Amino acid sequence: KVIGVGSLGYVFANLYAPTTTVIAVKGIFGHNRVTLEVSQRELHVIVGHSHPNLVRVFCEFEFGRPLVYADRCPDYRRTNSDYMGYMEVAAVTDQVLQGFDYLHSKSIVHLDIKGTNLLISMEGCVKIGELGSARPL
Repeated sequence: KVIGVGSLGYVFANLYAPTTTVIAVKGIFGHNRVTLEVSQRELHVIVGHSHPNLVRVFCEFEFGRPLVYADRCPDYRRTNSDYMGYMEVAAVTDQVLQGFDYLHSKSIVHLDIKGTNLLISMEGCVKIGELGSARPL
């Protein structure tokens, strides 16, 4: 089932068999060598980082093509569809800055921050997503 489109390709909800956990899987756009090389360079920047305010990203290569796995956030909502009060905006901003502080401490810049790339749980936990545009400093 397609659940979104990211900078690297379509995003599908999929069952991860070993744990029966639903995860997000990104199918990479393009099939030529140059596109795959660019995707591999981009993935090298974003894979393996762990922070409470970042969507975790993992990658495997099958037949020379990257398969990208990420945390699925089923109880998260997109920020552009709901009104937020002053206190919630302050809490979201604080968590986004904590996520950026982590990325910057690893010499990574996001380059595509916008409301649709922030996922907020019903409990108020923020995760920064769409790391496909991230680059090393």
